Amino acid sequence: YSNFLNTASKTATEVGSTIRDIVSSTADYARLGYSMNDAADLAANTAKLMNVSEFENISDATDSMISIMQAFRSQMSGDIGKDSMQVIDMLNEVGRIIAQIIW
Repeated sequence: YSNFLNTASKTATEVGSTIRDIVSSTADYARLGYSMNDAADLAANTAKLMNVSEFENISDATDSMISIMQAFRSQMSGDIGKDSMQVIDMLNEVGRIIAQIIW
């Protein structure tokens, strides 16, 4: 457990989040059956999503990432870290296109 907290602390610093958000998001993914390593990777990437999106809290960002990952499961590679970053990239691209249309 102390190793996890050390890792969560380091991750929070690296992605500009809080330990509380990283732990909360990791726990959400772990409850869905993801391994601790995959849950931690997903939590880190979800914190990145929160930083580059309009999500106001980690819970909403986590819920959205879970929904998207489940909806497109058949199109995922199986590499959790890579797949979750691909989701973030796609969401950013959609946001960019919408911004161009609106402006």
